[in-house]
Amino acid sequence: MSNLDKTLSTMVEISKIVTSSKDFFDIKDLVIDKMLEIIPPKRACVNIFRQDTYEYTYLVCKETLGDIPKYINGEETAIGKKITMEEFPQYIYDAVVNKKTCYIEDLFEDERGESERDFAELNGYVSRIAVPLISGDKARGFMTCFLGPEEKLLQDDIKFMESVASLLALSVDITSRNREIDEIVRKLRDAIVSIETLTDNLYENKGLDSYFKLIARDICKITNSKSAMIFIDDEDSDLRIIQSHGNRKRLAITTNFLKYNPNDKKKTFTFEDIPPNVSKYGISTIAYENIIKDDRKIGQIVMINSEKYRTDDLRILGIYAAQVLLSVHLFTSNRKLLEDSIIHRDLQLVHQQQKLIMEDEIMSEDDFLNIDYLNVPYKYIGGDFCKFIKVEQDKYILFIADVMGHGIMSNYFVAMTKGAINLLLTMTSSPSTILAQLNNILFKELDKMDVFITSKMIFFDFKNNKAYASNAGHTVPIAVYKDEKGKRNYRLMNGSTSIALGIFENTVYEEEVFDISDIELFAVYTDGIIESKNEQGQEYGADNLAKYIIKKLDEGEEKPCQDLLSEIEDFTNKKKLEDDITIFTIRKK
Repeated sequence: MSNLDKTLSTMVEISKIVTSSKDFFDIKDLVIDKMLEIIPPKRACVNIFRQDTYEYTYLVCKETLGDIPKYINGEETAIGKKITMEEFPQYIYDAVVNKKTCYIEDLFEDERGESERDFAELNGYVSRIAVPLISGDKARGFMTCFLGPEEKLLQDDIKFMESVASLLALSVDITSRNREIDEIVRKLRDAIVSIETLTDNLYENKGLDSYFKLIARDICKITNSKSAMIFIDDEDSDLRIIQSHGNRKRLAITTNFLKYNPNDKKKTFTFEDIPPNVSKYGISTIAYENIIKDDRKIGQIVMINSEKYRTDDLRILGIYAAQVLLSVHLFTSNRKLLEDSIIHRDLQLVHQQQKLIMEDEIMSEDDFLNIDYLNVPYKYIGGDFCKFIKVEQDKYILFIADVMGHGIMSNYFVAMTKGAINLLLTMTSSPSTILAQLNNILFKELDKMDVFITSKMIFFDFKNNKAYASNAGHTVPIAVYKDEKGKRNYRLMNGSTSIALGIFENTVYEEEVFDISDIELFAVYTDGIIESKNEQGQEYGADNLAKYIIKKLDEGEEKPCQDLLSEIEDFTNKKKLEDDITIFTIRKK
């Protein structure tokens, strides 16, 4: 194979590695190793930037450098050594800023290498190249190679390195976007769980003051803010409450600044936006949301001093503002609303209606499969929904969803989801297409109510032993199989996870294919099961759930779901659920 053929072949191989991976940190060393098989130098490293600043860089790839890293000053972190850019020669900084490769062929002759000569002599190199990792109009990092006296780079070598750098920059971008999506989902989940837990405290007579204080605390935790405050001043209900978490003085200065803010539509402020007479008190970032009742501002939620406030943080505030308004209204109107006999009766009727909806959506018997499920709502009305139907011989569709932030409105969204799914199934069996269309159908209603839905759809083709799956922020299915010795084991069907339904319009959902030829049982479930916590704060988790299912199968149980509620109660040592729990299993006969 000629050098050109080998270079092209390696480039194709690196491209496949990058485009098939969702995590830069999983492939970075492999990519560098492949690159060094082609070019003369044998020592290379990669540094990346975080949070759009060139002040610091992280040495994330150093396996070929030998002792060089130990001579570089920096702070060890989880992803690599954090190094100030002042530690690097000026030509490397210039390469990053100008987004242009810089090759110093002789550090001892070129004046740009003067500050580096002692270091180069100590570590046995005479040349160095810096190649920025460019994506769009930004440098995501840079790659450098250290060359000995006998190692020289040709122009074709440099072009090859620049192509590799571009692919590494793409991988950094892919990883960043995936982690941003995961972070948004985490924040939204945490906010919903927080609201539901704290609303229980409200109804358990702990009072509005305690309720507001706990919400302020949780807002700080979820958004990484140092301080947060909630206040209500509603003349109609004669209600005036202020509660905070963190630095009260800074919060008071911030609310006074916002009071005279002429642009009420600007909801976030960076350090550059904040006047010196405010920032001098240690206030670097601000985000807020007004609490509106009948087109009147009756309160505000304010948070300060997170590193940076993003769009998802404002969405979190919007969710809290809507829930605070609703909870306060219900509390002040009648604290014992649910004890009213008429309301109690109506909620029981809705509960029965939801039970019938679930039973109607799941086929009960099949010649090829054993089917089992358990659905237990947290209170009268749950937000979990599951559908399983046979579309043709040996082919089935499974859909499971969890309405987050549901409360009394969950029955409305469950009914909407049911109708939309039934309509879409008449047009296509593609899970990714159905989730994308379902998101567009429901988006306006979900967005209006600050509700979102995690969901998973799987198309099973048992004739060809394939499963086609698409995920919208939902839990990971469990697959039980037997190993070569006949012992049952399990694996989690990890795959790509896109954002939940109702968060962004026109979301594209990925579809993945799994080989299911060796699978005995599939289980899908909602997070109420795996996020149940024991007295030590440990979650039940997917691994415990899988082990429970295997135990039931080993005992000869044909319906493994039915005793799960007792299992969860034993684990948590509680008889009262903290969330809806739903599990659905199918098993080959």
